[in-house]
Amino acid sequence: MSEENFILAVAQCRSRVGEVALNLQTLEHHCAAAARNGADLILFPEGAISGYSYEAMAELLARVAEPVGGPITTALTAMARRHGLVICAGMFERDGERVFNSHLVAYPDGCVARQRKGVSACREPGLIAVEPRRERFEWKGVAFGILVCADGALPDYSEQFAKLGIDLLLHPSAGYTPETGPTQDARLREEALGLWENARRLARQMGVTYAVSNLVGFNGEHFYPGNSWIAYPDREEMALIPPTALEAEMREQILYADLSRVKPSAPEA
Repeated sequence: MSEENFILAVAQCRSRVGEVALNLQTLEHHCAAAARNGADLILFPEGAISGYSYEAMAELLARVAEPVGGPITTALTAMARRHGLVICAGMFERDGERVFNSHLVAYPDGCVARQRKGVSACREPGLIAVEPRRERFEWKGVAFGILVCADGALPDYSEQFAKLGIDLLLHPSAGYTPETGPTQDARLREEALGLWENARRLARQMGVTYAVSNLVGFNGEHFYPGNSWIAYPDREEMALIPPTALEAEMREQILYADLSRVKPSAPEA
């Protein structure tokens, strides 16, 4: 990892199903805030640009899936250039007859890369193709890799990332809550304790900073509880936005971490 300061921003935000223009405005707002706070890279949730649908995935794909290099890519690379930071955000990518759930990596110099989701989940099987191979990305001396939501089930992702030599693991997601209210809120917070402990363990085992970004609020179909974090390889404390099933508490927020202050850590044997 570079000795230079490297500020990571993790955005927990709203995303409306199929409302690409509105969702890009949301990204613009958070990128501007992150740039003001000196961020070098900002992570957005799975499907943040396209919106994510558990109810009408086929219809959504027909409306919004487009190739890398299309209008979404153009808008995102312009945004990265305008704010001087790397933007990692999800869209549905059309490649010939196939569609992928992809996370774009847009650089300030106009370059763009992507990580395709490797594990189908929910309404995706039969509609969305997968690509289990993990990619290595780099910015300002920090090497990073991406898991998209259910990719945590890939059996060999830790081995792939070890070979790629990453310092930072980004994990965008989009999990909704089937109900709102105090009872579900208590259940979510209890479940979060186990997720956070697993996150600490993963960061230590892999010797990486581990960042998760989740959607929050109503997307036109469901409520999303959030639950975003940054876990470190060298300490127990985490930067956290706990989940909530209370509508009034579903707020968009950004977490920050200075990775130059994170002690490099070798993966546990």
